[in-house]
Amino acid sequence: STGARPATYPTRRTGKRRSSVAAQTCASARRLQDMGWRPQGGLWLATRGGDLFFNNDASNLENFKQINFGARGYGILDVGFQPDGTLWAAGGSGTLYKSVDSGKKWKRVKGGDRIPGNLYAVRFISEKQGYILGNASILLRYIG
Repeated sequence: STGARPATYPTRRTGKRRSSVAAQTCASARRLQDMGWRPQGGLWLATRGGDLFFNNDASNLENFKQINFGARGYGILDVGFQPDGTLWAAGGSGTLYKSVDSGKKWKRVKGGDRIPGNLYAVRFISEKQGYILGNASILLRYIG
């Protein structure tokens, strides 16, 4: 026995008199690294080791589909969404990926490999302006 357990994350259930937190099983046996809301509804999940999952049904938040991503084992730490539907995924060791088709196909942004640190947060103000924050005072600016 390896002792491996499915990854879990807490969810809150609210009743008339009380609320409780229940553990939900994640879509992967790898540990959950980060998660967030998708602009069009539903969730995204990233696991340690670079797996990425999308949920397309906001009424059923337990149904995830694994995205063919190819993160080369680097953890994905955040996913950012441009208003035009372009997606960006950032992670360890300057890992940076871009998808122009709502996450169906991803392309590695090779310039990120020269960044000496992890990329933690991706935020877009508009289609033409965004920022990626990393450790050691790394701040990348996107101007489209």
